[in-house]
Amino acid sequence: MPSDHTAREIIEVMLLRTSKAIMENDFAAMNACFALPLLLETKETELIITTEQEHREMFDRLVEGYVCKGVTDIIRVCEVAEFIEPNVIRSLHISHIMAGDQRVDDPLPTIATTELFDDGWRITAAQYAATRNVPVGRAMAVRANLPRVENV
Repeated sequence: MPSDHTAREIIEVMLLRTSKAIMENDFAAMNACFALPLLLETKETELIITTEQEHREMFDRLVEGYVCKGVTDIIRVCEVAEFIEPNVIRSLHISHIMAGDQRVDDPLPTIATTELFDDGWRITAAQYAATRNVPVGRAMAVRANLPRVENV
């Protein structure tokens, strides 16, 4: 059944939920926003997360990376979101990772695919314009067993 909300409204809710889940270290809330299998890509890595345990490990590494950088807020701005099918949204958002009023990394563009399931909207794929120098890229590199890169 198609949504009564715009694609942008749906994505903005997802962005708020996932940001809050990360900042509160709430894996259950984060996990509820994603479907498995989950395709994650960066410039260096492509992963398919197939189990909740794999997703949990990625989440824990991401949160750890943000804690190490002193992150106090994640500001995500939806640039565009559109239905590419009645129950599938493709979106582009920019993440601003903040420590107080200072940005800790360059703005991070992400393209995501979000699909409607029986229990609601869930992200099924995300392409991050990230390297191993930022927490999401580092978390994925660890999962893919790529060589370690020190925090920058």
